[in-house]
Amino acid sequence: MRIVVAPDKFKGTLSALEAARAIGTAVRIAAPNAVIDICPLADGGEGTAEILAAASGGRMHACEAHDPLGRPLSGRYAELDDGWAAVDLAEVSGLPRLRAEERAPERASTFGTGELIRCAAQRGLRKVILGVGGSATIDGGIGIAVALGCRFLGPAGEALEPIAANLARITSVVHPTSPPFDELVLASDVQNPLLGDTGAARVYGEQKGASAQEIARIENGLRSLAALFAASTSIGPLQSPLASSAGFGAGGGVALSLVSLFGARIELGAAYVCRAIGFAQRVAGSDLLIVGEGRLDSQSTEGKAPLYAAGLAAALGVPVVAVAGQIALDARVSRAHALRDAEACSALGATPPTRPEQAAALLQRAAERVMRRFLGRAL
Repeated sequence: MRIVVAPDKFKGTLSALEAARAIGTAVRIAAPNAVIDICPLADGGEGTAEILAAASGGRMHACEAHDPLGRPLSGRYAELDDGWAAVDLAEVSGLPRLRAEERAPERASTFGTGELIRCAAQRGLRKVILGVGGSATIDGGIGIAVALGCRFLGPAGEALEPIAANLARITSVVHPTSPPFDELVLASDVQNPLLGDTGAARVYGEQKGASAQEIARIENGLRSLAALFAASTSIGPLQSPLASSAGFGAGGGVALSLVSLFGARIELGAAYVCRAIGFAQRVAGSDLLIVGEGRLDSQSTEGKAPLYAAGLAAALGVPVVAVAGQIALDARVSRAHALRDAEACSALGATPPTRPEQAAALLQRAAERVMRRFLGRAL
């Protein structure tokens, strides 16, 4: 029996690799003779750069940058092959960089992520894949753009600090003479549009620390900047189908500036990663795929790695089961997304574990339960 173990991260406790190892231990207990392929996944959120580096034989490099509130810190990016770099927006601009009481999306900036891209370019890496999940920001990407040489000007021609509080004040943009890269791909972990009820501010603003009033102001600022780009650039998102394109709401709307100013293109992060690591080839002919993440819910159905991978496996005739920290999908939805069975580490509403060792133990036990059910049906 050959089993592929391919979870995403369990946010806040386990990386994708740590989760895969915990599940792998459970598989060895339940099926001692199984051949196990440990295949951690990502979809543009935290850990994407590291997984791409491991798959390509690349390596991680350190770079001095700034966190969402402008404090200096050291971040990492991945050097891949063929002149590519992989950068995670969450690496220096992510929620884990801030304590809960520090979350303030109107004051937060993606500038530090732009510094990582600049570091990669200085190493000669002129093509960049940017994983845009997990940010603490909703600045429309203006922080990255400023780090890459743009200036956003206010009504009096003054240079504005690249934070969400200034989005509505921007009246013009000064472009760099040439960007520090030749190609920029945004690996999106969600399919939300930029604006509206399912957009960057209204869906993700509260978890990033914004009040209802702040969410309304940020939404207005994003709308204002989008209108400015539409009026002043040939590729402005309001002049093309990109206005309602999936993925523009990811990462606090970073695609708004990066598509409009630098011609970046958006790809579904799970599809990009699965292609890069040869996932379809690894799962083909297997007897079982085990996927997982911290929480399986309605957002999981919108292109997140576990259910995207499940769909690929199902198309190849490989059965799929899932383990998750908590599960908020009913059986009908699970079956519609190719899951034959799913097991939660803890019940909905229960306080999730905060210590990695506790999370790993709960995950291992959940994986053992789902494995024994699968094996019982297979006999």
